[in-house]
Amino acid sequence: MIRWCSSAGDWGMRGLWMTAVALLFATPGSLAQPIERVVTPTEEIRIIENAAASCLAEPQVTDRCRFLMYRFAVLNARARELTVAERYARKLAETADPASPAEQLRAVWLLGDILRDLNRFDEAETYYRARLQLVLATLPQDAERVLNAHDALAANLQHQGKVEAAEAQFRAAVAWAEQGFPSGHLAIARSYSNLAVHLLQLMRPIEAETLFRQAFAVVTRTEPDGAIAARLLSNLAATAAMLGRAGEAEQLQRKSIAIIEKLYPAGHTAVAEGYRGLAALLESQAQFQEAERLARRALAIYTAALPPDAAFLQIPYETLAQILDRKGAPGEAEALYRKARAAASALPTGHRERIKADAQLARHLTERGAMLPESRTLNRDAAVWATARLFSYVGFTEAAKVEMRTYRSLFQGVLKTNWLLSQRIR
Repeated sequence: MIRWCSSAGDWGMRGLWMTAVALLFATPGSLAQPIERVVTPTEEIRIIENAAASCLAEPQVTDRCRFLMYRFAVLNARARELTVAERYARKLAETADPASPAEQLRAVWLLGDILRDLNRFDEAETYYRARLQLVLATLPQDAERVLNAHDALAANLQHQGKVEAAEAQFRAAVAWAEQGFPSGHLAIARSYSNLAVHLLQLMRPIEAETLFRQAFAVVTRTEPDGAIAARLLSNLAATAAMLGRAGEAEQLQRKSIAIIEKLYPAGHTAVAEGYRGLAALLESQAQFQEAERLARRALAIYTAALPPDAAFLQIPYETLAQILDRKGAPGEAEALYRKARAAASALPTGHRERIKADAQLARHLTERGAMLPESRTLNRDAAVWATARLFSYVGFTEAAKVEMRTYRSLFQGVLKTNWLLSQRIR
């Protein structure tokens, strides 16, 4: 399932690279020496590093220092030097002028995104909440910024497994979009799609399908063969599959891939996700040969494009592992399940995907009759966190019921491994 991401805006970390710069990199007290030429991001880091470092030690941060530290943090974040980036972003957040909402917004937005990329979602939540409050308090309100802030907070809560709070934020984004944008605006379609993805992950496909179709109707009025339409087709395919309409799901996914392959180069992650989605659908129909080929292509693209510690790698690892598992290649499947579990370890303890990774590996080991003590440990740990998640719900809500059903096989696995081990002791 693909979430529809928007641009982070002029304060965010996803803007265009600065190619022509005029930076003051002289040390404090000396004459300013401007540079006006095209530089690479690596060169820019080197150019401003000493000046930014000297600013870090200053108790009173000047406007010049604020610009240098912000730019240095952004560049390091993009270069995946996240610990360095955090130090400078935190200084900006701690010294932001209380009388300047724009300055505060810039700082909390940057720090929140860096903490997110460090997989410290609980800390990032504080800054995403501050970001939302700041954009809501700014007059006149910028509808796009408010919508982005709701979406960012919702995604953060979802990463922490706070599914009810995340749903509330996604619904707030829908309400804001419907109120703040004209009918037929793409922002409305985006809010429908993001909420639908969340509901699909909560195993509520009927609600999700309605929202996906509403979003698709908006998008196809302007860009029927664009990237957004392709994402929505893929999500509709996942929904149809969950509702038992396998043939329709495959048709929708192949249509999505046909659009994506025209829009992106062969090594783009959008292409990889298209292949992975189709591989999962074909696996469910026991079409293992094509499913394996597509899953391997998708995994190769993802591992080349993403950092080795990216939590998202869990998904393509698991897709290929499940195909090989059913095809009858248990050894290679086990190796991939272990890689999926290692990727999921970047997520917060108790996250649904982390529980799933433990349970998947445990199931595989139990079915093979191999390493049963390890399987029992994995199942027990996953069951502890699954139980904690269920107790975190306020009442026996529909969301709680849905999640409890997803853990049925996990608790059955606990019983099975215990039983098998007790038989061995005899």
